Amino acid sequence: MHLNGIWESGDDDEANIAWVRETTKAFEPHIVPGMALNFTTEITDADIEDSYGAKLTRLRKLKSTYDPTNLFRLNQNIPPA
Repeated sequence: MHLNGIWESGDDDEANIAWVRETTKAFEPHIVPGMALNFTTEITDADIEDSYGAKLTRLRKLKSTYDPTNLFRLNQNIPPA
């Protein structure tokens, strides 16, 4: 499930963001753990760990090899090891 919240007025940000978060939380019992990280803007370390699981260690090593300075750090980033 990917829930999009779209509105026009900046005055409604807090209420609309709260609605999206509450609605997503209500669906959690029916959602498979993990997420498609390219569909989210609020990614925590726990989200990354849940989504990649055992692959995360290998991905961090690859990131250290190919992007050790973390140049490509925007959007859905896996920090280097």
